[in-house]
Formats: sequence, C-alpha cells, structure tokens
Amino acid sequence: MPPPSLLDDLKAELAGRYDIDGELGRGGMATVYSATDLRHKRRVAIKLLAAEFESPTARERFAEEVRIVASLTHPNIVPLFDSGATKALSYFVMPLLEGESLRGRFARETQLPLADAASITREIAGALAYAHDRGIVHRDVKPDNILIHDGHALITDFGVARAATGRSATLTGTGISVGTPAYMSPEQISGDPKVDARSDQYSLALVLYEMLAGDRPFEASTPQASLSRKLHGDWLAVHPVRPTVSREVDQVLRRALSPTAADRYPDVREFAKAAEAALQDQSAGPRRSIAVRHLVAIGAVVLGVLLIGTVARRLWRTSHLDASTIAVFPFRATAGVAADWTEGVPDLLATALEGTAGLRVLDPWSLWRQLRATASAAARTPDPDEAATIAQSSGAGRFVLGALVQNGDSLQVTVRLYAVGVAEPVRTVTLSAAAGTFTPLVEKLALTLIGSLTAAGDSSQRLSLERYTTKSVEALKAYVAARAAMRRGMIDSADRAIDHAIALDSSFALALVDAITIKSWAQSSYGRPYSGLRELVTRAERFSDSLTVRNRLRIVQSRSLIETDGRAAFEAGNKLVALDSTDFDAWNGLAYTSLVHGWQYGGTVADAAAAADHLVALDPANPLAHYRRAWIALEQGDSAVLRGELTALRTAGVASPVVHGALLGMEMLLVPDEIGAVLADSIAALDQVSWIAAYRTIRNADPARAMRLLGVLQAKAAPGFPARLIAGSRAQMELASGRFSILDSLSAPGATAQFPGFLDQVQNLMVASAVSGIAPGPLAARAESLVAAGMPVDSAQKWFNTHNVWNIGWLVGAYNAMYGDTLVTKRWQAAIDAFPAGGSPREWRAALRTDLEARLAARRGDTRAALASASRALSLWSVHTENTIDMSPEPQMRFFTARLLRAQGMADSAAKIFRSLTPPTTWLMYLTPLAATELGEIDVERGRCNEATGHFNAALRLWSDTTGAMRPARDRAVAGLRKCGEDRGR
Repeated sequence: MPPPSLLDDLKAELAGRYDIDGELGRGGMATVYSATDLRHKRRVAIKLLAAEFESPTARERFAEEVRIVASLTHPNIVPLFDSGATKALSYFVMPLLEGESLRGRFARETQLPLADAASITREIAGALAYAHDRGIVHRDVKPDNILIHDGHALITDFGVARAATGRSATLTGTGISVGTPAYMSPEQISGDPKVDARSDQYSLALVLYEMLAGDRPFEASTPQASLSRKLHGDWLAVHPVRPTVSREVDQVLRRALSPTAADRYPDVREFAKAAEAALQDQSAGPRRSIAVRHLVAIGAVVLGVLLIGTVARRLWRTSHLDASTIAVFPFRATAGVAADWTEGVPDLLATALEGTAGLRVLDPWSLWRQLRATASAAARTPDPDEAATIAQSSGAGRFVLGALVQNGDSLQVTVRLYAVGVAEPVRTVTLSAAAGTFTPLVEKLALTLIGSLTAAGDSSQRLSLERYTTKSVEALKAYVAARAAMRRGMIDSADRAIDHAIALDSSFALALVDAITIKSWAQSSYGRPYSGLRELVTRAERFSDSLTVRNRLRIVQSRSLIETDGRAAFEAGNKLVALDSTDFDAWNGLAYTSLVHGWQYGGTVADAAAAADHLVALDPANPLAHYRRAWIALEQGDSAVLRGELTALRTAGVASPVVHGALLGMEMLLVPDEIGAVLADSIAALDQVSWIAAYRTIRNADPARAMRLLGVLQAKAAPGFPARLIAGSRAQMELASGRFSILDSLSAPGATAQFPGFLDQVQNLMVASAVSGIAPGPLAARAESLVAAGMPVDSAQKWFNTHNVWNIGWLVGAYNAMYGDTLVTKRWQAAIDAFPAGGSPREWRAALRTDLEARLAARRGDTRAALASASRALSLWSVHTENTIDMSPEPQMRFFTARLLRAQGMADSAAKIFRSLTPPTTWLMYLTPLAATELGEIDVERGRCNEATGHFNAALRLWSDTTGAMRPARDRAVAGLRKCGEDRGR
C-alpha cells in the first residue's frame, strides 16, 4: 500500500467528488483504487502515481498517458473520465468495468475456444489500429491489459505508450525499454528508440498464441534463454499441441512473430484479418488437442504397464532439418568400461545439454529403441550413416557419437559432433578424467559442445550436474543402471536399482523423478496397490528449482496424476511434448490421462484409437503397441481389429501378468462358449494377478460370461483369501444385476463362516445401491438397520482407528438423508466433524458433511440448494480416481451431482460426469449401468440415437434378467431403445 499520508491526500483531494473504497491492484508505476463517482452515481477506478515514482520524468510520463488516453475515443479502448495533478500526486479516473481481464480468464481456461480467440484478436487489433493511425504505440499489450466486458474485449493502460513522433519519444531515455518483457518485441527489449506499431503487432501475436496454446511461445528456464529464443524466432507451432488449430494459423503467427519488424504484416489490421481467416478455416474438421501415443487400460490396475518405448517423429518438424535439435546416441566402449556407461554417459550428456538456450535434445528413451536387437538388449552404437538417418527421421539437424576408453584408473572420452548431410564431424573433443568421476567429465563435454551447437556460439554457461545428480559415484551407477534397465523393459531390475540410488543419496533429484515413473510401472505391472508415489513426488518437489524445465514438468504431471487432476496433468503433458515430441514418459502420462481422466477435459477413446494406430505404424515390432490397439478395439466393439492385434500378440509374448491375463480375457470374448470354457480353465490356472485382469476385461464387455468364469474360478480356488476374493466378485456381480436375494442366501447359518466380515461387506454394498437411487425396498432397509447397528454413532470416535468408521458413517447418514430418519444424518454429520483431520483428500470431513447436506436438501425438494452443496462436496473431496468401489463416497458424490445437474437442465455437464462412471474409465457395479442409462437418455434428448443405443445396450448387458428393485432402471433403458427405434422409423 502507498504511505497512508498519500492515500489521505488523495481522499482529501477528491472529497465530495469520489468515495474511495480500497485498492484494486498495482502496476509498475501506479496503484489503482475502486471508488464511487458521487456526482454521476457510477463505479470508477482511480489510478494514482506511486510515491516512489513522483519524479519529474515519471510525472511527465504519467501526464503523457493522461493526454494519450484522453485523445482516444474507441469502443474497444477503456475511456478517461477525469484527471488531475497537484504538487504531491497525479491521478486519473476510468470506468470500473464488470468482468475480468484476459489473464483472469486464463486462470479458468488455459486454452480459449477458437471463435473467442479470433474475436478478442479482432477487437484489440481494431483498437490498436485506431491508436496507430493517431501516431500512438501502446507498447504494453498483454493479457493483463485486455479486459473482457459484456462479451467484448477492451484495451487499457496506455501507461507506457508513447507517440510515434513528438516529445514523448524522449521520455524513457536512450536504450531503456519500458513494458512487460515476456510480451515485448525484440526491438523493444533491445531499447531501440524507433519502436513503431509493428511492435504492438508482435505483442498481440504473442497474446493470440497464448490464447490458443495455453502457454507463451518463448517460455524457457531463464529470461536469457527466453530472449535467445525470441531473437532467433525459435518457437513451437500451435498445431502439434492443439490440432484443432490449423497449420495456416501457425503460418500467420510465424510472420507476425518474426524477429525482424520489416518481415511482419504491414499493420495490425492485416495481421488480425489473416489470423481470423485462418482460425475460421476448419476444413479439415474438428481435431482434438491431444495426440495420445500410448493407451493404458484395465481401469484400476494398469498405469503405464511395462511400456518399452517407441520412436516418435517430432510433431513440430518442418520440411527442413532443425539445426538446433540434437540427437545423442550410445557410445562405443573398450574392455574395462562398464556396459551401463555406454548408455549412461551419453544419457547424462543429453541431460546436461537439455535446457540450453536455443537447443532441443531428443529423448534417449525413444531415440534408442530401434538400436536394440530385442526389447531387453542393450542399445548398440550406430555408425555415422545410420545415426544420420535416425537423426534426420526424428527432425534433428545434428547428432553426437562417442567412444569410451579406460586405461588403468583413467577414463578417456572422445565425442564427435556431426551435422546431418555432412560426412566429417563438425567437431571432435577428447577429454580424460579419473575413472568414476563421470559428472565433471560430462560437464566439460557439454560446455565444449555448447559453443558449437548454439547460434551465438556461447560456451560461457556454467553447468553443474551435481545440482540435480549426485556426488556419490555408486548412486550415479545405480541411477544409470535403473535407466538402462527401464529402457529394456526390465522393470524389476530398474525398481531395485533406483531404490539403491535413492538409498545412497536421498537428495538425488533426478533419481527421485525417475523413481516416480519406475515405481508406478512396477506396481501396476504386477497388480500391486500404488504406494509411496506421493512421498516421492513431495521429495522431488523440494529440489525442483535445480532441475531442467522438462523434469520440473514431469514432477507437475506426476503430482497431477496422483491428485487425479486430469486437466493439470493434460496441460503438463502437452507442455512436455511441446518441448520434445519424442518424450516417452510424457506421452505415456497423456495416454493414461486421456483414458482415465479425459472426462474432465474432453479426451475420448476415439483419440486413443487414432493415436494407437499411429503407434503401431511407428513400431510394428512392439507388442505393447499392439496391446494398446487391442484394448481400444475391445472398447469400440471392433472385433476385426481386435482379432488382428491378438494374432500379432500371440507370438510376441509379454512379461507382465496383468497384460497376459487381459489378453486371455480378450481371446475368451471372441470365441464360442465351448472354447471359452477351455480358456476359462486356462485362466483359472493363472496366478491371482493374471486371472483378476482376465476377469475384469471380460466383465466390462460380457457380464454373463464373466459370471461363468467366476464359477470356474470358485471351483478351483484355494482356501483363504483367493476364495473370498472370488466370492466377493460374484456377490458384486449379483448385486450389480439387481439380484438382491443374494442377501438372504448369504444370511443363512454358516453360509459365510469361512469369510469373517464378508456378510457385512455385502450389506454395505446393498445400502450403497439404495444411496445410488435404486428403490431401497425391504432388503436394503434391513441391510441398513444391520449396518447401523454394527456401527453405532456413539462409538464412532472410539472405533475410528480400528474400523472403517468414516465410510460406514457416511453411508448410513446418506441412506437416512434420502429415505430414513434425518436426525440420524445430523448425528453422523456431527460425528464426522469431530473425526481427526489429515489424510487424503485434504478436506474429506467437510466433503462428507456437505454431501449429506446436499441429500437432505434434495429430500426437502430444494434442488438448487442440493446442487450447490453437492458440487461443493465433490470439489472438496478433490481426488477422483478410477480405483474405487460403489460403496465409497466419491463415486456416489459424482453420480448424485450429475443427476442434480441433469435435473437443473445442465445435461452436458451431467453427461461429462456420467461418462466418468462407465468403461473405459472404470466399472462400478450398479453405478455403471445407471450412468450408462442416464447417458443414453441425454443422447435421445439430443437426437443422437446411435450413441444412445450403445449406452442402453451396455446397461442391458448387465440387466438382462433383472427383477425387483433394479427393474425400473432396466425398463428405462428398454424404453430408450424403443424411443430410438420409433424415431428412426419416422
């Protein structure tokens, strides 16, 4: 805040004319206050020159701003109402507009719709052109200075504008640039005194790029690196990141963002006209802004299953080779050099070069895939001709080869830098060091190469690999061994090696980042519960300042996936592939995000199918590429594609028990029942992880066949946990199909004696069915009374640490809020409030209490209040995972919120949530067919009978013989099919 005396002076100066409320914000030279114009009864903003800028030059510049704004009358320029200056202060008054800045909108929407981007560009360009015609250059065009008011864009803050001619041109002094560096043109940054209207065009093009791509084009790890990219015109096209944006738009941006002003459009009008025409040209049809490269399937079990890596062509590649892109290949080695260092040293070299201004380094994980004779073989060193071919196909203009020679205790490294198309090396460097001192050796190599690689030839940078690697030679060896093992698909070895690296050095930042990926693969490949990943991310975050941009984004992506924030994970993944479209981990994260969290931002199975076709074409020998495509074909019901992919997989072989079981499940879905019976026997002989994967694969597509498989499994199950697991799966299927009479059979004396607590779980699931909206009936009412008696609210605090109190308490409270005694709900709300804090999600107590409040409001008939509370509860819970069950609060919150949204006429928002409760995202007993029916009805209302039929049939596959409480839901699906048939017959 300014000194109180200055604000007091302002209030005194304006007393009787303006009533000042408080501070709105502040910029480089001034503070803005909100106020009321007492004379005209209107809200205004008062801009006051900051006390520290009350110098003659600053006051003159401020007065110039007043004169400039006062002279501009345009519908897209914020007007001037009043101004004044005394000996102590200078101010002017503008309207206080409702709405938000474009920067504020970016906080809600990372990428804007194309029509909105075109409209904002057109209107701001019109305002700037008006000012340019009067000799005025704004010089600070940025999202913060663009206001969205009543559906229109207005430009404000001509505080650093200056007339193209006249005395204002001398205000800043020679060589001093005024404005916001991130949005300045190169000539403005350099302090060129002849900055003209084409500088505003450049800044507006930057704003347009950010509206379309969700990020600035010259973003880099340091301001110096960002400036270097600007001066060289080094930016990533929008189309690869957001394919709905045509390549013509990139051509327009490329011209407007030319480092040389003379190469831009003649004026801002021509730029806006070209941009709008390109944005309206969508002749290629709608395309998603995600290009998924890998698909991870099997809902709760699979996250990045044993991905081996594949080569991807750079999506931003132009017809000519990019001299700033470099490929680093495995080194040759003589006897005495550990085999891992032939990959480890070039891997570290690539890491050291990464982030250098003006350079892009291809991801070694993907680049080296084609240099392996088999998936588990070490990558060989290519000869220069082969390396040139691989580099060229990946869009790299230069590449590095090397050799390692060990003489006693000395290690000699020779590195050769090549330009594609040139036979002889551009540069050869030979360095020696004591064996084991790899980090300083790699730093010297990188610094030597940077001088030849960067356009400026600047090798003065100071690298320090130890900032994010380690001083421990043994820890470094374990790390490179883990990376090498992971590239070869040896997940167990990678898991052990990365654990060893972190144990030797707990602050080894790069090892922590890789450990997140390696452990997620290891746990998912063997069907283990995810554990320890959140802690690894938290530890890695502590060292993020020392990491490259790529690795910082990897941490963000991992954190977002753990927090199940699909939109944030999607954005981080897109930024990663914009940095390097061969980044294997980034594409894997995007694939998982699209499958499991695509409902949060619009990612679909169709996106994954197109990407998987591309994946198979890129690496036809990769069995997991075929597995991805097979799974998608299963989801799409495309048996022809599924058969072809399974044929390719039969001879390939896979190590992961999850994948092996899923493949057998797919095969069982394609064969007649008699052959299916034989396959069921084969599945029953598998380990537990494999048969679970097979069962879940079949269950999603053919519930009846899944029940037959469970019968075979139950007959052969070993006593103890396996038998209980199968019995629980059968009970789930029975309840999902509406056969609630299972409760009676399980309640018989001795029926569940071998499974202590099993009947309690079934009773909980039956209560959850009623909470889902299925007619409660006497069986569910009986189950609720048994559950409530087994968990008295008065015992909640005492049993909190030994029983699943919070889940059961919420379940009983929700049932009573909807059908029973609302006083019971109130008591459970109070009990939940008194539970210990902590755990995940962060505000789970408030989420449960608010959800119960929403159900009470719905029972009163107050749908509006119910929706407000339900939406808040869902937001408070914050974790929205596919790895859950129907009786858990979160999926029930999702379903309840979606129903309320639909009841309030917000069908599109409801459909987004309903989709999250169906395959391929997840399978949730009765919630899944109920959500599918809701989706079908929404599609019927929209006239989309083809889509509706698919949803209704998916629900009826589970409800083929439903009676009793589930019958009304089944009848809705049947009625929907009939309605679609009638509509088609008209």
